[in-house]
Amino acid sequence: MMLYTTTLTTPPGTPNYAPVQAIIRPTSRHMIRAVIQFPPGTLGSVYARVLDYGMQLIPLAGWVNNDMDIFTDRWLSNPPYIVFETYSLARDWPHTITLQLDLI
Repeated sequence: MMLYTTTLTTPPGTPNYAPVQAIIRPTSRHMIRAVIQFPPGTLGSVYARVLDYGMQLIPLAGWVNNDMDIFTDRWLSNPPYIVFETYSLARDWPHTITLQLDLI
């Protein structure tokens, strides 16, 4: 099993039409689990999503603003190309969101 972990620090006031992005190019295409973690204090003001080569993967539509732990049996596009995006309605300080992918 391969574990990919990345974090995104989202500045306050980052709009959803220009989200912060991290690109992950895993060497395996079979995803079995995805975890998105938000730190305490975001109060629902920071949002995230995961794309697989441009197609929305997590959630299936829209954005999430709370922790998610998803067990899945999904083959990623070839070549694998994951984009992790976040935006923030917060006006006070940046927040760091974590994405963990388990692949085999």
